[in-house]
Amino acid sequence: MTDTFNGIFDEWKKLGYGPKKENEQVWNEFRTALNKFYGKKREFFGDLKKTHKGNKDKKVSIIERAEAIALATHESWDEVTKEVLQLQKDWKEAGHIEQWEENRLWKNSVRLVINFLQANGNITVPEIMNKPKIWQRRKTSSNGSKPSLLPEKPMTI
Repeated sequence: MTDTFNGIFDEWKKLGYGPKKENEQVWNEFRTALNKFYGKKREFFGDLKKTHKGNKDKKVSIIERAEAIALATHESWDEVTKEVLQLQKDWKEAGHIEQWEENRLWKNSVRLVINFLQANGNITVPEIMNKPKIWQRRKTSSNGSKPSLLPEKPMTI
């Protein structure tokens, strides 16, 4: 859409001036239309940025709750498992954020889930590597070895 408006503006410039009597009036009408478009565009992306920030805050909060669960000692894994499953549902419902941030936060949340599952004794990392592709970003790294799903060190938020 922006390209279309930029193209129209380029055509406008190529046309040159109109009759002196009408030139300013036509220019003001055209400029008003352009300003309206760019104002709505700025408003849209401003709102989108606010939405993404709110969604990011929700996801960071989910990760913090998951870290608290991971650091605590638990007598019963049943309740904790329900909490972790609820955190996963909350993550899905938190909404979209910019892709690069989504990937960074997702990787951290996956690390926490893996740590939880390993601590619970339900699963090991080799088993996770055989799970659906959602757990895998790449099958092999550039040097041919299997990549780790876990970051080398915990990520800070």
